[in-house]
Amino acid sequence: MPDMGGLETLRRILEAQPDARVLILTSSVSAADADKALAAGAAGYVTKSLEHDAILVAIRAVHGGGRGIREGVVAGPGRNQAYLLSPREMEVLQLLRAGSSTRQIARTLGITSRTVGFHVAMILEKLGAADRVGAIAKAFDLGLLKPLHL
Repeated sequence: MPDMGGLETLRRILEAQPDARVLILTSSVSAADADKALAAGAAGYVTKSLEHDAILVAIRAVHGGGRGIREGVVAGPGRNQAYLLSPREMEVLQLLRAGSSTRQIARTLGITSRTVGFHVAMILEKLGAADRVGAIAKAFDLGLLKPLHL
């Protein structure tokens, strides 16, 4: 972008459209760059080296209200590896947040309890959480979940 950098473009987009959900597509794998973009209001940060399917997952995650961040962004000291939850994992996470059991989630999504267990295991792994409550707390910390507005 010859006229301005990505962060300035992001700033201008959000200034004009504060509710916009912006996914940064970049060649930088720097955790510091990802942190700056997210701190500036980006809803996600993915690199151009990703497979097309993975970029689509990130787009869908951002569009669905979550965050899309490339797994494997080079982590700095003391930084957790970046995360990327699939749209289905986001659905399961939302249902976990609502207090649904494995059986209820399976019924709601039309999948087996075993598949729910697989999704929960992936969520725990990707978020670095020990249990469901920890995953929900971590999801709030990372901005994947927002407080409910009653």
